[in-house]
Amino acid sequence: MKMNRAGTWLFAISLAIVERGVQAEQVKLKIETEECNRGVMKHPVKVSLAVFDPTEVPKLVEMALDYEVSASHMNEEGTDKAREKYLDLRRRAVSVHALARSKHLSAPTVEFSIPAVRQIVVFGFGETEHDFRYARRVRDLMLGRTNDVVLNFSKDEECKNAN
Repeated sequence: MKMNRAGTWLFAISLAIVERGVQAEQVKLKIETEECNRGVMKHPVKVSLAVFDPTEVPKLVEMALDYEVSASHMNEEGTDKAREKYLDLRRRAVSVHALARSKHLSAPTVEFSIPAVRQIVVFGFGETEHDFRYARRVRDLMLGRTNDVVLNFSKDEECKNAN
C-alpha cells in the first residue's frame, strides 16, 4: 500500500515537471496588421492569420513563393492564373496544421503563445475567398520575450511615407 502511494506521488511530481517544461517551451507572439492605401496607414481587421513552422510546411511555403511571383507578373500571365494560385494557397493554409490561427480578427493586434521553434512564417488572408488581400512575414523567434510581427497587407514601398 505504501509503495502504491509513493508511486502515485512520483507520477504526480513527474507530471508537474513535464507540464512546467512544456510551459517553458512556449514563445509569446504579438502580430499587428498593417495596410497602406493612398498614403494612409490602416490596421485591417476581418482578416485571417495563420502561424506555421516553415520546416513543417515546405509545400505551403513553396506555394506562397510561386503565388507571389505570379502576382508580381500578373500583367504578363493574366489575373486568372494568379487568382487560381491565390485560392490554392489559401485553401492549403486553412487545411494545414498551424502553430496558431485566428479567423476574422476583431482587432488589429492578436497575441499567441506558441511552441518554441526557431523560425515562423505568418500568413494573412482577406476575410473571404473574394477578398484577395494577402500578406506573408518570416521571422526568427527569441525565447524569453514577446516577439512582435507586423503583417503588412501592402507592398512595403506603399507604406514608406504613410501617415
